[in-house]
Amino acid sequence: MIFLKIWNLRVKTNQIDEPVEIFVSPNFFENNEKLYLLNIQTDQITDMLNENLIFFAEDTIYYDFRLYWGDLHPIVDITNMQNQLLQGGDELLIEWQSNVYQLIEYFDISLQNEETTIVIADSVGQMEDQFIWETPEDIEIHNAHIVIGIHATDGIIYEYSSTASFGIVPLVYTIEFVEGWQLITNPWNSDDPYYVSDIFGPNSDLLFPLPDNNFEMSDVFNFGIGYWLNAEAEGYFTHSNAIIKDNYSIPLNPGWNLIPNPYLCSYNPRNFGITNSGSTFPFGYAVEEELIANVAYVYREGIFVETDTINPYEAFYLYVNEDGYDNMECMFYPYYSGYYAIPGVDWEIAISTTQTDSDGIILGCSEHATDSFDNIYDLPEAPVKPVENGIKIYLPKNSHPDSLYLYSELDREIKLSLETGLPESKLWNFVLEIQILDAVTFEFDMLDLPESYYVDIQIDGNSWNQLTSGSYIYSIIPSRIGAISGSVLVSNNVVTSDDIVSTGYDFINYPNPFNPSTKIRFNVPEEGRVELSIYNIKGQKVKTICKEILQSGNHEYRWEGKNNSNNNVASGIYFIRLNNGEKTKVRKVLLLK
Repeated sequence: MIFLKIWNLRVKTNQIDEPVEIFVSPNFFENNEKLYLLNIQTDQITDMLNENLIFFAEDTIYYDFRLYWGDLHPIVDITNMQNQLLQGGDELLIEWQSNVYQLIEYFDISLQNEETTIVIADSVGQMEDQFIWETPEDIEIHNAHIVIGIHATDGIIYEYSSTASFGIVPLVYTIEFVEGWQLITNPWNSDDPYYVSDIFGPNSDLLFPLPDNNFEMSDVFNFGIGYWLNAEAEGYFTHSNAIIKDNYSIPLNPGWNLIPNPYLCSYNPRNFGITNSGSTFPFGYAVEEELIANVAYVYREGIFVETDTINPYEAFYLYVNEDGYDNMECMFYPYYSGYYAIPGVDWEIAISTTQTDSDGIILGCSEHATDSFDNIYDLPEAPVKPVENGIKIYLPKNSHPDSLYLYSELDREIKLSLETGLPESKLWNFVLEIQILDAVTFEFDMLDLPESYYVDIQIDGNSWNQLTSGSYIYSIIPSRIGAISGSVLVSNNVVTSDDIVSTGYDFINYPNPFNPSTKIRFNVPEEGRVELSIYNIKGQKVKTICKEILQSGNHEYRWEGKNNSNNNVASGIYFIRLNNGEKTKVRKVLLLK
């Protein structure tokens, strides 16, 4: 907290043309504060703790002074600036206002971020209030601030930073590309034609998406368009045309939009503004209102990935929901930093699949999610890609008009957390789509899985059971081309016989849902005849598992999904019935295939 008190003083004397001295009493208690006296007539200021003020009266009139006691020091306000991305050779007008120039010896000006400081000017005069800087042609700095240092008369340097952020890229800039497929955009805002064969090579393909999930070839690399590039080899292209430096907007359409990053700087997609019906909203608000999906997809190293950083001259996909759409636009602001906090998740499992192409899904749980659709957590499957023999894996959902789901295919689904202290399972169904019968490699990243959890995964006659926290790699030979269904079942603990300590008459089974078998454990308080049976949804008994006299205590049986004829039963809902002649307990179970 700054302490400062101000008094206006008036002095009148008949000592004409003689020195009049104003000084501080020897009894004044300094307390590390400063004491300045400003002569209103001459605009000169005196440090009263280090020297006395002497003036000459020319008439018997009042002479006005202003006394400052406390923490008086020069302050600078950097004015009239907004975020900008500059190109080498551009001029930047820096303007400021200061309060007490009498306490200033000179200014120095620099451009600073966390890693770099670039000196703009030093020894700028105390009376100056602006400086025009011609930016060097060969430097690069991003997300930096103008810093003005005040060298005060008391020997202290006071620094003040601009609220606006700035970046500079070289006048001559080079974009680089890799061999194969990637998303790219032209950063130069120019009408000059950039021919694909000249930039990327005669055997390279440049495509832009059409509304019907098809693509159209382009011979020219234009500004303001997102492209798929299939480069024949890695390479680079250099140019010095003008770039976008200030705010920029791009129209959006319902569905997937391939959007160019208009800046030669990286960008966090959650710093966009979304304009709809003439009003601009933060990204997070647009997600909460279900105007857009909570994801930006880029294509890197042969796979779609969710990203928080869009690179310079990189294009990305954004999904716009049709409901509520009204002339929507994506608003870009260079170096703008918004705030959008997404509640965390308890754990996630990442599943990736690879043939000649790759794709993946993510599933998990959060105490803030629900078992139905959450636009904050649940993300749509990435759009169609033009790669040959592409692979696709997604979580299918019902998106008919009465459904809560906005998307029929999910790339990520987060459900409500599993119960604590009670056995529970959560089921995710997925679909794998392939175009060739080559081997498919699955990678399961379960490093976030809690220690007491286990996972059962099945697809196309293959199953991996009781998987715990860790990373796993498996390969399968698919049985057919097209869509193949699979499932992931996550259970929150592995129950042992010692876990059943109740002396009452009850039972549990796990896992549930299950495939191919489920364990049934129960307690018998007193010795007696017990029947454990399985019934279908029609009430018909399909399997007698136990019908005998049992001693008191804990017992365990397993149902393998077979009937009394030892044939496999159909998938669906069944009921486990436990009866001891006096009491009956029933539990519903789900058999998956």
